[in-house]
Amino acid sequence: MFGAPKVRRLPSMEFEIRCYPTTMLCTLEQRGEELIFRQRITRPAEQSAAPAEPKNDKSRKEINAGALAEAFLKVKTPEEALSFLSIGGRFRYLRDKSDGIESVVAWREFQLWQQLVEIILVENHIFLGEFETPTRDPFIWGPGEDDRGGVGRLLPKHMKPLVLNVAEPTFEWLRGFPHQVMYESKPCQNDPQNRPKMSCGVITDTALDAILASVFLDTQSGIQFELCAFPDCSSVYEVTSNHAREYCSQACAHKASVRQKRAEAKAAKLKAKAIAAANKSKKVRK
Repeated sequence: MFGAPKVRRLPSMEFEIRCYPTTMLCTLEQRGEELIFRQRITRPAEQSAAPAEPKNDKSRKEINAGALAEAFLKVKTPEEALSFLSIGGRFRYLRDKSDGIESVVAWREFQLWQQLVEIILVENHIFLGEFETPTRDPFIWGPGEDDRGGVGRLLPKHMKPLVLNVAEPTFEWLRGFPHQVMYESKPCQNDPQNRPKMSCGVITDTALDAILASVFLDTQSGIQFELCAFPDCSSVYEVTSNHAREYCSQACAHKASVRQKRAEAKAAKLKAKAIAAANKSKKVRK
């Protein structure tokens, strides 16, 4: 009763993410100097907040969460974002759930979510406190240089409103806590001790929750990610070997190499001009 707690080591389990975002009509509009995406439910029967459980109709098709996350990070232009939102369905809920029928997502907000997902992939999840009492200054807990733990840094100020204005399921995913995980135990005939095979999964009803769930699964599976070193790219890529790698693709590596060679050639040309000017000055003085 007073000793160390009993610890059970469960075998590796399958983790399934089932994503059923509500299909919505998405348009791209100009509001002053800002671009916005307007998502709107067109069917009267669905003019309410989407439930956690999927409906058996054509308006809620299951989407592959992993593929959704990959497609999300590859979006570079507003037109690509419009295509993504048209296929991916409802992007997110706000904290007060006021966007049940219509949801407005700014292009700038979409880009900030991309940046935040990349930060989470490369470093870790965010410390936000409880949903009812979030922390005053959210911070990111990244990996440390040794086994003694990680290191924290404040979340950029312009991202703070982003993470504090989401619905509770999204808030939990941002903290790195799986939201409403369901566990299932099935007979396993291959186990010599007749132990059941366990699996778990979650159901998400927005594209953002599916993306964050996929990111959580990747980070907890021991997969490592790095940011592409090419300044014009900065995409996230998966580390698949121990060999040093700085760029997400051969294309970025080639562009970086070309840019470096041009910079070196320019520097050599400037240096040659400086030497020539110095030699000319010496001759004049003589």
